[in-house]
Amino acid sequence: MGHKKAAVPSRRYTNEFKIEAVRLGQSVGMSEASRRLGIPDSSLFSWVRLEHAGKLGSSAGPSTTPRSAKELEAEVDRLRRELISVKTDNEILKNRPRERTRPKWIETGDEMLLSSTYDRCFINSQEPISPRSTG
Repeated sequence: MGHKKAAVPSRRYTNEFKIEAVRLGQSVGMSEASRRLGIPDSSLFSWVRLEHAGKLGSSAGPSTTPRSAKELEAEVDRLRRELISVKTDNEILKNRPRERTRPKWIETGDEMLLSSTYDRCFINSQEPISPRSTG
């Protein structure tokens, strides 16, 4: 028996998706683009035919609006600043002190206390109070 290809369910794609799929197909090849996007080759090829006929509407999209070099440079600068800010934030988060994974014990004379219990002993007093006498 012959092997059948897995059937791709019927889907509706936006014009923006079709335009970007055609661009990807032109840059990496149609078969590779359809494989990456998980769409049938036939769909991509028909979108390419529509693109060549001018019926896909790629010239009406916001991504094809021509912009001056000055605008593009300003956007690149803004994105670079944003990237630096995000990298700094990530470094801060990576190097932050972690929560204690186990309780810290403090030796107070003849007994040992959990540090949270020890901290509570100083709330209303200058001298440490034994946890037994607080309760």
